[in-house]
Amino acid sequence: MGIMERYLCLYDELGFHYKTGFIYKRIRKPGKVFYTIPGTTPNAVQVETGEHSGITVLDLDVHDGVNGNDQIKSGWIPENTACVQSQNGEGRHYYFSYMPEIKTSTNKEKGIDIRNNGAVIYSPPSIVRAGGVYKWIIEPSKGNLKPIPKDLYNFLAGLQSEKRNNRTFQKIPFHGMKSILDLTEKQRQIIREKLEACEAEKGYRSEKDFGLCCFAIGAGLNPEELWTLCRDVGKFMERGRAYFDLTFNNALKTI
Repeated sequence: MGIMERYLCLYDELGFHYKTGFIYKRIRKPGKVFYTIPGTTPNAVQVETGEHSGITVLDLDVHDGVNGNDQIKSGWIPENTACVQSQNGEGRHYYFSYMPEIKTSTNKEKGIDIRNNGAVIYSPPSIVRAGGVYKWIIEPSKGNLKPIPKDLYNFLAGLQSEKRNNRTFQKIPFHGMKSILDLTEKQRQIIREKLEACEAEKGYRSEKDFGLCCFAIGAGLNPEELWTLCRDVGKFMERGRAYFDLTFNNALKTI
């Protein structure tokens, strides 16, 4: 059995969903990172991350003077964690069991990426065009695919929250000036129901928050009035005014 076949059997055993292909052009878009060329032997495996495969991957990059490995404190990653050496020999991919609370993200400033829902990751025995090879340092097994440890989780969640709060965007003018008392009784009831829905379990709250903002905009509710109503609810309370402004602005774009 060749090395490609061996690893595909391993991925099948673990329930990883993957594609194989021949890398001849690097395009960093999910599903378009490589193409299969008829008549060639595949030299890449692209594993889907997230709920479908049951894995969340921490990708520590080393490029342009930034070393993601330097951001991780000793002891944050257990010694038996499944780990890949990336194609440049310095980067690392750490495989954990799926955690929906951590979102797919890219942080070039820190050299730390998260690959989760809606993303993919190169896995061994992939070979890139320049000759770099992805190698297992510690192969995955059902025994070493553990949740992200608490200290590491808090660090990663903090990075993602910090990046969200630092986003800048062009606010769209909105002239809704109604107070909650200016709305009809039916509209007020819908607002109450949507505020309750914003307390949904993690993984569904952003959608509910967006729905609340869309309805409030359609009703002409003053955004300051809406902020007063929702600032102590769910993610609005956790992430503050910057998160509210971003969600409200995105809702305006769809109305």
